[in-house]
Amino acid sequence: MMKIKVSDLIWYLTGVFLGFVSGFLSESYFRKHRYLYAVVSMCLLFSVLLSLSGCTGKNVEDEGEDVVQAAEILSQSENNLVTIESSGKEAASTERSEQTLPELPEQKEADDVQEPISDFITKLSDIYAEKDSMVVFRCYHPEATEYTWEVYDEGRWESAAESEIIPKVDELYRKTSTFMTSADKEKQIRCRISLAGGTSVLEEASLYLLPEKIRSISADSYTVKAGEYVDSLTVPVVVIFTDDREETITGLNGLYFWNTEEESIEQSSTETGGIKETVTMVSTASEYSYIEVGENQGRMRYQDQDIPVIIVGEDQTAPTIQDLTVSAYAISDGSSEPEPVTVTFLAEDDISLRAALEYAFLPAGTEPQETDWNREASFDVDIKQNGTWVAYCRDESGNITTREEEVIAIDNKAPVVKLQLENASWCQENKIIVEAEDDSMVQYCYRCPSLRIDSGWISEGTYSVKENGMWIVQVKDEAGNVTEEEISIDNIDTEPPVIHGIRIKEKSGGEAKTDEE
Repeated sequence: MMKIKVSDLIWYLTGVFLGFVSGFLSESYFRKHRYLYAVVSMCLLFSVLLSLSGCTGKNVEDEGEDVVQAAEILSQSENNLVTIESSGKEAASTERSEQTLPELPEQKEADDVQEPISDFITKLSDIYAEKDSMVVFRCYHPEATEYTWEVYDEGRWESAAESEIIPKVDELYRKTSTFMTSADKEKQIRCRISLAGGTSVLEEASLYLLPEKIRSISADSYTVKAGEYVDSLTVPVVVIFTDDREETITGLNGLYFWNTEEESIEQSSTETGGIKETVTMVSTASEYSYIEVGENQGRMRYQDQDIPVIIVGEDQTAPTIQDLTVSAYAISDGSSEPEPVTVTFLAEDDISLRAALEYAFLPAGTEPQETDWNREASFDVDIKQNGTWVAYCRDESGNITTREEEVIAIDNKAPVVKLQLENASWCQENKIIVEAEDDSMVQYCYRCPSLRIDSGWISEGTYSVKENGMWIVQVKDEAGNVTEEEISIDNIDTEPPVIHGIRIKEKSGGEAKTDEE
């Protein structure tokens, strides 16, 4: 048997009782009257311990394990409560081990808590409860500014009593709103969540009474999305009632995740020369449990029943391609082997590490084969056709995300060219204007063999001409495809008029007549 000091036990159970009471009262009200509750709870617990000792005839110190077990059951009513279980192992002695129970950590003030560990929305859900038990509905939205609770009673919705609405910082450090009610009858509950921006969300749920007491309870394997927290109310359990009826229930009131871990082992020598080993176990009751990929084996607890549970975490989210880069490449005319281009991914996944992601880059309509996948985020690809290419990224669970990229690396089509002159009438200088259509950048060349003029390859699509002649215009794209067109210019006149002479004749009446020679 383990020896426990009565004073330590009283302080411990007092802390448990105060933690339980504070969960049902507003923080300001509880702080104002906390000393009164401490005194009352200590007196009540002390009288209970005395009655237990008198009725059973057991010594409280010698039978401390029984009381610790009772404290453990009581602690299930308080979220995220820690229970200390100690066991003594002796190598060569019957010496009893003594373990002092530590005080519970002080509850955090709402203004002092850290940022939420997870910010997922907790929707109002149906709850099944034994008659006359206490039930707590809870709601949370990260953008909530106000929660308004209502109960359907006698054909209409009535506002919930202020004393039944309890703001609470849960174990994930989220500022939730809870509604506490007695399971005296079946009820309909709703909560209107006012959001920033003026919108609102309405959640509705029902309270159902269990038809009988639960005799036994078990849980089948349950599959959920990995990398998230699971609410204990969402885990379906198989219950068998005292009348042998069997039913699967989701939303069982009082069902918690229960985790027990070994905190410390202490060894010491006994007076008889033996070795005394004290093992301290810590049990934690939680509303939420984080689920990793694969089978998560754990325990849940309902009242005094332990329930083994296996929750399978399934990776259901594909990776995200944040950026995709295709290196610069020379456009070929298709007559030679294409030069490889380098494709570089920047991707991430909510569960798989970047080093575990795989990548592929293929023409649209081509399904990736196993040989197409690359473990490196940057690799070379031969572009053998133009058009849409698809970038693939795959995580360890086989989820695939895609991103499209237009690639033009092969060009065997010459540009389409149209020529025209700026001036159609007589002028001293004209201009050739070229309109070229192609998928890549083009260059121009203007030549007049009779005048021995050659511009060479230039980027301008216009060219000024000061002499008449037959001009040859060439347009070349990046792949080297060339289109050639001719245009004749014969309306350039740079010579002034020639005056050969003037002759004047006299006429009768003094008028003169002018004739040109």
